[in-house]
Amino acid sequence: MLLRDVRLKALTESPFAFGAKFTDEEITPLKEFEKKADLHATSEVSTTFFAFDEKTVVGQIGAFVDKSDSAFICAMWVSPSNRRKGIGKKLVKVAVAWLYQQDHNEVFAWVSDENTTAKAFYKSNGFIATNTQQPLPSSANISETLYVITKHG
Repeated sequence: MLLRDVRLKALTESPFAFGAKFTDEEITPLKEFEKKADLHATSEVSTTFFAFDEKTVVGQIGAFVDKSDSAFICAMWVSPSNRRKGIGKKLVKVAVAWLYQQDHNEVFAWVSDENTTAKAFYKSNGFIATNTQQPLPSSANISETLYVITKHG
């Protein structure tokens, strides 16, 4: 339930920041979220980290390794009332460190070209924009750019 609730909050609040659509996630059976949560709790190639304030989730980030053995962070979100408090920075740091521990020297993130706040955030956290772009999966008329951070700077 936690994974689903946070995912739907994030998609409601920032629909164009993610590759998924609220309407698709909303109809996804709870069993699928439970399966994903179980996998993320034990997997060495895919996980989700949450940030809490007391018992309330105020942020999330995903980390995974794709089929080509490239490491990514994804689906980062911090609740609007908790932004600019360092939570996003901590989430990125934890997720990137987890991927570095999995023997990856580069970590990638897709960032919407229209999301100037996200672009500035990733740059301030050491990510560099590459020349690789693609349409945002949830909205083909918006492009996204691949950003990268390397272990040895």
